[in-house]
Amino acid sequence: MKKHGELRIHIGAHKTATTHLQDTINAMGLELLESKIYYIQRHLGRSKIVKVTPWGVSSIKYRLLFGFFKREYIKKTLFSGIRLDEVILISEENILGGIVDELSSKPYPKIYERLEFIRQLSKEFSTKIFLSIRSFDRVLPGTYITGLIHQPEKAIIAKQKLITDLDNQLLPRWVDVIDRIKIALPDIPLYIWTQEDYRNNSDKIICKLLNKKIMSIPIIAPPLETTTPSYESVSDIEKLFEKTHVRPTNWVSVCSSIFSLKPAKNDADRYTFLNPSQIKQLKSSYKEDLKSISELWPNTLISFSDSPGERREDT
Repeated sequence: MKKHGELRIHIGAHKTATTHLQDTINAMGLELLESKIYYIQRHLGRSKIVKVTPWGVSSIKYRLLFGFFKREYIKKTLFSGIRLDEVILISEENILGGIVDELSSKPYPKIYERLEFIRQLSKEFSTKIFLSIRSFDRVLPGTYITGLIHQPEKAIIAKQKLITDLDNQLLPRWVDVIDRIKIALPDIPLYIWTQEDYRNNSDKIICKLLNKKIMSIPIIAPPLETTTPSYESVSDIEKLFEKTHVRPTNWVSVCSSIFSLKPAKNDADRYTFLNPSQIKQLKSSYKEDLKSISELWPNTLISFSDSPGERREDT
């Protein structure tokens, strides 16, 4: 079968500077089009991806489609109005799973189902996938905060279970996530970068993602909505929810207001539910993950620093 153009799909993960990456690429629109790269913007792509995966409103219809008909449905839904003989770029952290799916000692439990649409598209497109990762001691608090804003019922339960798992030495591992991605998409090249490396080398990593040297990548400030809030603000939100156990219709705006009124004053005031021992264990396991990735899947890790897992100063 003659293939169309190329698909380059950044599949997440959550809390690894995905929003900053997407905002930066979005600001490069004209230059990308001149390079025949079509970027499906976040506000458009997210709703389209929902419709071609078994986690959206169309899940029943999607599950009933097979083979050629499924691929045609996916192409029509995702690529309407797009030339299929060019490079199509997607970046969407919800491909691997929802935000609460990462708040676990076994993150992203339904990878095979979630990546089905990529498996189908790879039969007609030259496809490469990209994964960004970060030390879980930094990922998990941010994941919980976002979950608290959008799915407080599930996020609170997930956090409690995760704390129990961590106490029992059950740690989330990126090696496990990557292994399941490779099983789901065995013939599709996978490339990985760390958030720590992206912080200092975002321009180089973006060029690698695009497979093109871009001379003038815009400088985008880190989005304020993804910064870690204070202990006090998170505690206020938890107490507010515990009073009724019902999320009001304006819950997102309520949370945003509390966060803005009580921001973290310094690094020590930034919220985390992890104790020092757990943080130390997660840092150690992350270093082990990076070493294992290099050994198990050579040439998979994209890095522009001597120590890709080294902690950088957060903003």
